[in-house]
Amino acid sequence: MPLTECQSIQGSGRDLRHPMHVTAYTLNEQPTASGEWPRIGFAASNKLPLNTLVYVSIPEKSVGRLFIIKDRMNDNYDRYPDNRDGLDIWTDNPTWAKWFGRNRNIRVTIVRLGNG
Repeated sequence: MPLTECQSIQGSGRDLRHPMHVTAYTLNEQPTASGEWPRIGFAASNKLPLNTLVYVSIPEKSVGRLFIIKDRMNDNYDRYPDNRDGLDIWTDNPTWAKWFGRNRNIRVTIVRLGNG
C-alpha cells in the first residue's frame, strides 16, 4: 500500500516520518515492477510510489546517494512489522549486498514523489 501521507510533503525534501530499514538485493532474472531491468540506482519499496526519488545516507557504510523506486519488495517482507517500511536497494554485486546487510532506522529523504 503506497504511503499516502507523502502527498503532503511532495517536493519538500523533508525526511520521512518513519525511519526505514534499508537492505540490498541482487535479483536480476526478471524486470522490475516498473517493467525496466534492474540497474544501479534502482530501489524497491512497498510503501513509496514507483518513480519516487529518495536520498539514502548511511555514513557507517559509506553510502550516500539518490535512488529511484522502480520495484516492489517480496510479499514476505510485509509479514514482519519491522520490514513494512523497508527500502531494498539494487546492486549487481552479491558480495556487496551481503556485506551491506540490514540497516535499521535509516533516515530516507524524499526528493520527489513518484506517480506510480
